[in-house]
Amino acid sequence: MTFELNFDICQPNCELITFNDTTGEYIEGVNQCCKSGYGYPGNPIKSDILSTELSFTYPNGDVYGPLVDLYTVPLYACASFEILSTDPSGSIAVMGDNMMIGYALLIDSETQMINDLIADINANNKAGKHTYQASANGSVITICDLCGGLNSNGKMIMVCPFMVVVDNETITLSGANSSTGNCIDITSGQIDQTDIVNCFDDGVYEVTYTVYEDDAPNDPIEHSVTKKFLFDCRSNECLRALILLAARPDCPCNDKDLHKKIQELRTDIESARVMFEECQYDSANELIQKTQTFCTNVCLDCE
Repeated sequence: MTFELNFDICQPNCELITFNDTTGEYIEGVNQCCKSGYGYPGNPIKSDILSTELSFTYPNGDVYGPLVDLYTVPLYACASFEILSTDPSGSIAVMGDNMMIGYALLIDSETQMINDLIADINANNKAGKHTYQASANGSVITICDLCGGLNSNGKMIMVCPFMVVVDNETITLSGANSSTGNCIDITSGQIDQTDIVNCFDDGVYEVTYTVYEDDAPNDPIEHSVTKKFLFDCRSNECLRALILLAARPDCPCNDKDLHKKIQELRTDIESARVMFEECQYDSANELIQKTQTFCTNVCLDCE
């Protein structure tokens, strides 16, 4: 199976972007998915990665990088629920992706029911029926999507108890965030090596992520993937400022067409996003850069 490197970049604010490796991982005997990810026979394992590089092409065509050694270990998206009480004839089922991923009856004890549920979920995983793995700590059951990793953030898992009380019947999978070290925050100053933290210009960015796999005594094997991202934080900040301005009765603005311009700006931002999603990258880049300068022609201060 061909190794498929993958990553994601988001923009939490105008001065910062966040990078994380979202490549899947195959674990023998645990999950049978992710044959294109780390660990599948013929693919690199995570400990084989010697170094990484991240290069950027800015909306104006300027090329920066590479930034080195940004490798982050892919973590799984998980969620937990707790069994609070049971009836002597209770049972419990767990649904993921609108399908049954595990089921157990209360026959001997609550502990046995939990063990049976864990065993059923993991057995179905090994059989290739789904990509979830479960574990338990006392009455708390944790379910992870082994294949989706951080890409499974926000996925809903339904717990369906019959005469069993749980603390949450709908749990939401979530992975790591920057506080756990799985994601790396990057400023514009790191990329252009000025160490000056400025806002990222709006536009379409092309980012190439490369990892080098140890193949001693031969030269390292290079794996690379390139993706495009639309940054529109500055335009959205402009839109927000205009909306707040228009809502202030104590801040008269001489621009009589303020509300019309707000609608035009909102439409342009949404249009640029649609163009980007339809792979019309040049058009999206041109339009979102135009919106970035829109505010210079609109009253943004009170005199």
